[in-house]
Amino acid sequence: MTGPPIGRSPYNCRTTDDDRAESRRYAGGWAVPGNETPTGGTVDTLLRRSVQAHPDRCALRGPGRSWTYTELDRRVRRLAGVLRERGVGPGTRVGLLLPRSAECVALVLAVLRRGAAYVPLDPGHPVRRLAYVRRHSGVHLLVTAGGHTAPPGPGQDVALDDLLVEAEASTTDAPSSGDATPDGTAHILYTSGSTGTPKGVRLSQRAVANNVRACVRTFGLRPDDTLVLKTPLTFDVSAYEMFSALAAGACLVVAPPGAEGDPDLLAATVDDYRVTVLHTVPAQLRALTETGAFVRNTSLRAVMSTGEKLPVALQRAFHSVRREPLYNFYGPTETAYATAYRAVPENAAALAEQATVPIGRPLDNVRCYVLDDAGRPVPDGQTGELHIGGESLADGYLDDDERTRERFHHVDLGEGRTDRVYRTGDLVRRLPGGDLLYLGRVDDQIKIAGQRIELGEVESAILDVPGVRAVAVTVRERDPDGAPELSAFVEFDPTGHLTTTGLRTALAAWLPGRMLPARLVPVASIPLLSNGKTDRLALARLHPSAPTPRSPGGRPVTPLRQDTPVAELVRRCFTEALGGPPPTDDSHFLHEGGDSLLAMRVVARLRRAGVAISVAEFLSHPVLADLVAYLGSSPARPVPPESGGTRPATAPTATAPVHDWFTERVRTDRTYWNMFVRLRVLRPLTPAHLEAALRDLLAAHPALRARFVDDGTGVRMVPDDRITSDRLVRTLDVTGTAERDAAVDRLHRSLDPSTGDHLRALLIHDRAGDAMYLVVAIHHLVVDIVSWHVLLDDLVVALDALERGEEPSLPAQAETFQGWVEALPPLGTDLDEAAYWLSVLRLRQAAPGLAARGAARPEQAGELLTFRVPAATTRQLLGPAPVRLGMCVHDVMAAAVGLALARWRPDGAVTFDLETHGRHRWPRLDRVVGWFTAVFPVAWPSAPSTDLATELAPARAALAAVPHGGTGYGVLRRHAGDAGTAAALRATPPALVCFNYLGRGDLGPPGDRFRTDGTPVPWEARSPRAERPYPVEVSAVVLDDQLAVWLSWAPSPADGLDESSARRLRTHLRTVLDELALACAAGAVSGAAPSPAHRQPGPQR
Repeated sequence: MTGPPIGRSPYNCRTTDDDRAESRRYAGGWAVPGNETPTGGTVDTLLRRSVQAHPDRCALRGPGRSWTYTELDRRVRRLAGVLRERGVGPGTRVGLLLPRSAECVALVLAVLRRGAAYVPLDPGHPVRRLAYVRRHSGVHLLVTAGGHTAPPGPGQDVALDDLLVEAEASTTDAPSSGDATPDGTAHILYTSGSTGTPKGVRLSQRAVANNVRACVRTFGLRPDDTLVLKTPLTFDVSAYEMFSALAAGACLVVAPPGAEGDPDLLAATVDDYRVTVLHTVPAQLRALTETGAFVRNTSLRAVMSTGEKLPVALQRAFHSVRREPLYNFYGPTETAYATAYRAVPENAAALAEQATVPIGRPLDNVRCYVLDDAGRPVPDGQTGELHIGGESLADGYLDDDERTRERFHHVDLGEGRTDRVYRTGDLVRRLPGGDLLYLGRVDDQIKIAGQRIELGEVESAILDVPGVRAVAVTVRERDPDGAPELSAFVEFDPTGHLTTTGLRTALAAWLPGRMLPARLVPVASIPLLSNGKTDRLALARLHPSAPTPRSPGGRPVTPLRQDTPVAELVRRCFTEALGGPPPTDDSHFLHEGGDSLLAMRVVARLRRAGVAISVAEFLSHPVLADLVAYLGSSPARPVPPESGGTRPATAPTATAPVHDWFTERVRTDRTYWNMFVRLRVLRPLTPAHLEAALRDLLAAHPALRARFVDDGTGVRMVPDDRITSDRLVRTLDVTGTAERDAAVDRLHRSLDPSTGDHLRALLIHDRAGDAMYLVVAIHHLVVDIVSWHVLLDDLVVALDALERGEEPSLPAQAETFQGWVEALPPLGTDLDEAAYWLSVLRLRQAAPGLAARGAARPEQAGELLTFRVPAATTRQLLGPAPVRLGMCVHDVMAAAVGLALARWRPDGAVTFDLETHGRHRWPRLDRVVGWFTAVFPVAWPSAPSTDLATELAPARAALAAVPHGGTGYGVLRRHAGDAGTAAALRATPPALVCFNYLGRGDLGPPGDRFRTDGTPVPWEARSPRAERPYPVEVSAVVLDDQLAVWLSWAPSPADGLDESSARRLRTHLRTVLDELALACAAGAVSGAAPSPAHRQPGPQR
């Protein structure tokens, strides 16, 4: 029942002048800054200083090579002179299609001394890709090595050997001062592009020089150090490896070919050359920790890890064999490689509850801003997107102004000051000690072995191959250290002859090896959400290397020997409920994001197909193969027919407990308190068929025909056999959303529960987009979320029958809503349950700060704050976290709200109202339409704690103790056998906050007739004049694989509620969700294993 105020978008909150002022204050004073040190200069300036200070020290070593700084500088001068003769100078670009070598390093330094930019091309990349980089960068000169054919494109081709011969024969050197300027481009590095082609990042001499100086100072690099160049020039890390060593006056060792991929060869190189500082990516580091030469090495004093997240498990593995500090580096190419760092000593106890090592603090002259979706700064502890400013920032993308404007912008610092920043797409939060913790991405970019990869570029390359109809590329972690691999799910053209082998061959002509999917998985179709987007949770379940789950008892699942009709039916039901095909026989419904609401949807589909099963039986057999086996071994049981008793259809009956809740809290405009769906119509739909189908729904579900009247003793429900509405469907042509929204508002105002007019529909043709929409509104008094999915299923069945010219035949109900209401009073005699709710009441009284004190405000006074949890964190919260904690998804979410409230307003207890679907005690309500929701108080003792596990323990215990999903509370308020108990429960202090977890909100009707449009299915609409049920309402729903959270609140001095207070609550909630996911991933919290029939309160409405 909780939701945003009517008229507010559930995805945006209003940006006020205070927001903008807060942004300026934060940006000006609360940015995460690095040390401010002198800026300017060029890479060549840094080299020449080392030549002057250390002329006879070793500068460069490699197989058969050893040059002092004087010798290196002489080669650089002569190569720069040769380049000048070939027209290379400021503003020109030199392509380098070269393997690693000492001569290559000298050439890079010569290009920079001439004031030109070098453009590295990887000899291992496909010719087509190399040709694109050459054309796009417009190189003046392309230098190649023996055995490498130059790709076609502009500029001169020259072999490195020829340049070296010319340099050796030259009698004149280029001036030692060089032509480089700080603002000149140093290099152009091409990274994966989401639009299907690589993009060239332009980095200035100033940016690279600042980064190099910062690394030298921060890590204390000195002339007696030895570093190793083992990275291809196409990676930004190579610039750090080359330039920081030479700027420090240290020795740079050029690793032999293949060392970057051979841990034994790399370890031997480190040992042979007595390397003191080593730079790696996590995959290399893991391999090195298992190499004897690395373990025994005595020269290393520091090791750096970069390019990907550094798992704490890997840090522990490293420190189990090495004692020197491990540095976690962070920085995108757009910020000259290194932005932030975190030193991890051997005894890093502070990381015990984290899955990954923090990325730390900024380097010199770098500023980090953590901003929300609207560009506002977020407080410490809250998740936001990292924006980076300072001296190391790139100039932008080569010849791509649009992408440059998209990723580079200015932050307003106030008083006329701004800071140019790069929007990274990385989600972070600032920890209490000041470190930044990397949490994930806002998009589909990943890194493999330090190489940045846009999934969009891989998908685009696959779609370009003739014979491919559709594709979705996903990333999967192969091992506990998080080493990822790509999988491509490909829908081939059935009329073509393309195979996975042919596809892989075609891709190899464009994509580098790291970007080639490790697995090409043919699928009949790409699973989609009902809004038309790829269902990536479903794809994860399709992965061929998915781990094998076990049955609830821990035994291995027995595979199905063959698909029977029942097995095929169960697979189809799993697919529809979970949003995509399940992973063969071992799909565990609850471990893959299923909950009791979705379980009821599956059970309803099974019963419609003639399979008699209850929700409790289904939840006792959540593994697909076990469920099929259970259904096959059970004696045949007919699906019970609808049973409503012999009571006359017009006899008044009492209402449900949630109806009491509604009438107590909402007194104004009760007729305008509705639920609705808005669907995009994808197939022709005639108004006559829609009218007939909706009338069939009214005929099949008695609750939709009931009238609600006030007979002086309270609201009563009067069943009615008649359909009172003369017209359910209206059609309308509109232009734009404003006209459409006005029509929908009129639709909501047309309902009237007192006359039984609960349902109306609009069939809207939007001329602006030439799109057809269906909006169906139903008064909340007669439906909840479970009801909506029953009705949408029935609507599709009825429309399909009408289109075939047949009379719709909708499945019968096993019970009726009226019969359920009449069965409630006897439950009031349960003394044990009454004692439980009285104990909750006593705990609530211990938390006065979480009780509502002010008068109810109208809906139009409400404000809205929102946030979205990244997909990776959402997956952790929906699947692994509940399994590890021994809690259902609903209770994990409720516990998070409770922990956030305890941090927001610390007191002796934490308390709030909670909602569940309310169908827990009765096994045959899965297809019954009505408002069954249970609303009840929860409370548990609270004490300050810095330990998440300690905070979580009382919450888990309290939520596990709630009997029957909270359904008894409302019953006992009215029907308790002891009048004193009923009166005490009716006097429960009103809660300040109510929470409702809605489950998946992106599941529309089955089939291809309709598609959701981004609005949750279903959603709510309330009169702006109606009273708000709570000062603060928190809702959470899964949309497009992300947990979307809405915090609706209204200003109330009596309740201490203002915008600042509401924002603090949002911050706490977002932080708790992040902490829960990270702690579960790291194994830092756990709970009792869930039972086979694990209690599933589930989402409601």
